[in-house]
Amino acid sequence: MAAISEPQCLLLDEPSAGLAESVRGSVFEAIRTIAGQGTTLLVAEQSYRWLEGLASKVYEVEVGRLVSEYVLEATPGRQVQDGVPSGQS
Repeated sequence: MAAISEPQCLLLDEPSAGLAESVRGSVFEAIRTIAGQGTTLLVAEQSYRWLEGLASKVYEVEVGRLVSEYVLEATPGRQVQDGVPSGQS
């Protein structure tokens, strides 16, 4: 994944949509690299599972309304299962 410049914020609208399972890992690692360089990422995604290990905050929106917010600890490998970060109920 290449960017022309180094933006402070990058919006990704369902970056995993339509991707073959074999390339999702490569895209995920490219996004992780961009985030590691200090870019703030806003990711709109249907699948919470795709955000595992990447998100520090998860906002759930239904019909244009915020219905829940999860703040994840900065712990490597922290995972989200069925919309609920591990360690929360």
